[in-house]
Amino acid sequence: MTARPKPDRRVLVLAALSATAFAYAVVRAIRIPIVHDEALTWVFFVTGPLAGTLDPRIPLAENNHYLNSIFSAASWRAFGGGDLALRAPNLLAYPLFLAATASLALRMRSAVLSVAAFLVLNAHAFAVEFFSLSRGYGLGLAFLASGVAILVEALERPRRGTVAASLGVLCLSLAAAAHLSFLMPLAACLVAGLARETWLLTRSRSVSADRSPERSLVLPLAVGVPFLLVFVPYSWALSKEGHFFMGGVRGLWSDTVVSLLAVLRDRLPEDAPRVPLLEALVAAALLFVAAAVLLRPRLLAPVALVPTALLALTAAGHEIAGRILGARYPVERAALALQFLFLAAVTGVGGEWIARQRTGWRGVRAAMIVLAFCLSAAFLSAAGTTRTLTWRYDADNLRMLDDLDRIRRQRRMDRPVRLGITWLMEPSINYYRVRRKLDWLLPVDRFGLEAHDADFFYYAPGDEEMARRLGLSVLAEYSGSGNRLAERAASGVGRP
Repeated sequence: MTARPKPDRRVLVLAALSATAFAYAVVRAIRIPIVHDEALTWVFFVTGPLAGTLDPRIPLAENNHYLNSIFSAASWRAFGGGDLALRAPNLLAYPLFLAATASLALRMRSAVLSVAAFLVLNAHAFAVEFFSLSRGYGLGLAFLASGVAILVEALERPRRGTVAASLGVLCLSLAAAAHLSFLMPLAACLVAGLARETWLLTRSRSVSADRSPERSLVLPLAVGVPFLLVFVPYSWALSKEGHFFMGGVRGLWSDTVVSLLAVLRDRLPEDAPRVPLLEALVAAALLFVAAAVLLRPRLLAPVALVPTALLALTAAGHEIAGRILGARYPVERAALALQFLFLAAVTGVGGEWIARQRTGWRGVRAAMIVLAFCLSAAFLSAAGTTRTLTWRYDADNLRMLDDLDRIRRQRRMDRPVRLGITWLMEPSINYYRVRRKLDWLLPVDRFGLEAHDADFFYYAPGDEEMARRLGLSVLAEYSGSGNRLAERAASGVGRP
């Protein structure tokens, strides 16, 4: 797989799939209401006084996905505000991700395998939804995928790869700046690069003098050092301040892998039991793969070597941090970097296995096609344009506000409405209260349904017991989130 096959019509197919995926992301960015974490970012790091601040001691520092905050603030000012302006940086990063994954897919042997590889890398509703939101994960995925694709190109053309390798490391560095969950792949890249330099140094002593040496990667690797010097201490300080509360303590399998499957089924990662045997097998496999790519890098072509090395070293880094330092294992959206690297490694290794027609290559080809079909089916079952998989409770906030406005007009209420809510909905509702200038609605707070003598109540399915204790009568129920708008059964607030 050292030479890229002629792309023929596969480019048109991948372009059509990419255009469809981007259109889907645009529709989501327009239709989905601003969610909890986006609203907090808007208040503190886009329009607030903390915009551009990188300090672990500030309020809600864990919500400050640094590069996303900077880009969102710039987009907000450039486009005059609005939901789409807030989400524009991640939305515009999606074509970068699609182009990078297409570049990897086009290295497959046939058109069918190229399409299958592209679907394997892209057919993930949970990952795709972050390109329609103002969070750092979409930007991180775009820069991570671009970094992998560019590094593959650099290793395929080693004598002209210094600039490309520098750009690839820069992309990985920008991914780390977008969200700290992408910091480990950057560190893994530097470790792998240093291992390669050591291998070349020892090998050069036995190479004939008339053979031109391969280009050094010392300069490209140096591009990532400033980012590590900034974000590793920042990450450590955040951890000491107690801001890293999201994550597991059981292991890469029980926490990381299971969480990515659980979110598609609308289940919490904590529901999964710990499986010590699988944890041990995963750790042993990581150790073997990491040793193989570091000691024998020539065993794999670049399209397989780059993602496999990054995956093995990133996962090994999480294992070391979890077992020795007591760090949390990445779960759910914090595990998206590992998910992408795993899928890129699967397609890269599988594609090379097929290209070299190694033992069982026909079975590998069939497995890749079946995997692409299964992931596509899972994508279609989980996809939607009205809600997110993570912040589902915010899906109907706009509809609720419209209904509440209609009800208070019908009842001719001549005073501001006080709304009791489930605390999770506070940022999004207050965002729309300010943005839409809803002067008839008092600011909502995080003190829950019982905190005030509210006129109306808006609560999630998990608060049904509380609603019964308060004697609430349902006025409207919303299918997207399962939330309910209610009032006290005997109050008749504002009735003429």
